[in-house]
Amino acid sequence: MKKNPIKLILLFAGFLSGLLYFELATSYTYVLIFVLTIGLIYRRYAWVLLPLALPSLLFGRVLYFPITNNWMYEATIAEVLLGLTFLILIFGHYIDDQIRQLKFDKITFWLFIFLALTLASFSHAISIRIGVVFLKVIFFSFIAYFSALNLIDTAQKFAWLRRSIALTAILLAFEFFYKFYAMGWSTKFFFDRSNVIIPFGPIAIGAATLAFLLPMVLTLYYEANPKKNFSYLACFMLGALALFLSMGKAAILSFLFGLYFLFIKLRDKRTGFGLFAILFTILAFLLFTSFFQGFIERIGNTAIDKNTKFRISEYEAGWKVIRDHPFFGVGAGQQLVHFKKYFDFENIQFVNNYFLQVLIDLGVIGLGFLFLLISRIIKKGRFLLVAPSLAGLGLIAALIAAFFNGLAEVTFFSLSYAIIFWIVLGSHFRYLYEKNHSDNH
Repeated sequence: MKKNPIKLILLFAGFLSGLLYFELATSYTYVLIFVLTIGLIYRRYAWVLLPLALPSLLFGRVLYFPITNNWMYEATIAEVLLGLTFLILIFGHYIDDQIRQLKFDKITFWLFIFLALTLASFSHAISIRIGVVFLKVIFFSFIAYFSALNLIDTAQKFAWLRRSIALTAILLAFEFFYKFYAMGWSTKFFFDRSNVIIPFGPIAIGAATLAFLLPMVLTLYYEANPKKNFSYLACFMLGALALFLSMGKAAILSFLFGLYFLFIKLRDKRTGFGLFAILFTILAFLLFTSFFQGFIERIGNTAIDKNTKFRISEYEAGWKVIRDHPFFGVGAGQQLVHFKKYFDFENIQFVNNYFLQVLIDLGVIGLGFLFLLISRIIKKGRFLLVAPSLAGLGLIAALIAAFFNGLAEVTFFSLSYAIIFWIVLGSHFRYLYEKNHSDNH
């Protein structure tokens, strides 16, 4: 690697001078400069921050940075790790005169366009502060995918990233179990799930994340050696149990869609699938009878329960806003403002459908860019089927779960879910796509 210490010195001298000139230098910025300097010196290990970022989300928002006198920015450790990774990646390539070697693909391009459109929508935003909530999800989605695409480029790095996926799933499951225990296995889960919070976030987001991660954990179990596969199986089973106990209909059904894909593709595993499903159902009924009955009752009352009625009202309100702002939308995050202003909703949150959310905030133009982004993901995903691997099939199963889950719940515009999704996608596409491409040539 070509070393250029003069560029490193000039880079930080200019950065610090700018902070001092605009009176932005604080204790936080000095710590950032120190940590970034160390990171650039040892930049070959920057990829380690990505596997660390996934489980760090389980701590929730634990860092607080003052923006103004009455505005405190709440951040997760993962946000800091991702921001540091991105800066090390960009500055490191600049210092080494390798900036042109940074890897871009069309997903990176459309994510960047989506980010630019989000920034442009601030020109007609009512509340900048609420817009920042939407913006930071898109921003961290972009840097998560871009960083993973450039850094997870070897089999060893990819293996560590996949282990991090399993670790995140099992730790998240334990957060569920602890919450259930702390609540005394209360029936509040049956009637008031929307107000149940774990450190990771709302329980619905945790359930959606498990639905996304578990198909990949299952493929880890199938390809692991006999000494390790039991740990992955235990991880999968405990994660599936936590998901079931969450009582989330959309998350559970989307998870089953992903498993069905694996059932179709892994013909030699179908007997095991069937036995596991039967055993899991029997144990769930015997050991968690009240939850089992509660879930069956929730399925039976889908058409009339409170959540369904809320979603219908939410969609109706969304279409009213869309009719008034069809082309450019109301601006990033401004759906929250409009719903609070015009509609009598007790809990204002992003819409439980990512297509509708984009259509409200960014209009038909934003929806068009979203379709282009999804089309690129589908195209790369289909390429993985040319020379299928367990890891590739696990990713596709996870994407199927994510697609369906996002139609009925807030997923991609939840920061924690978005960070996990785009790190996983970028790392898998970098390693698997290039591996399959090289194998075919």
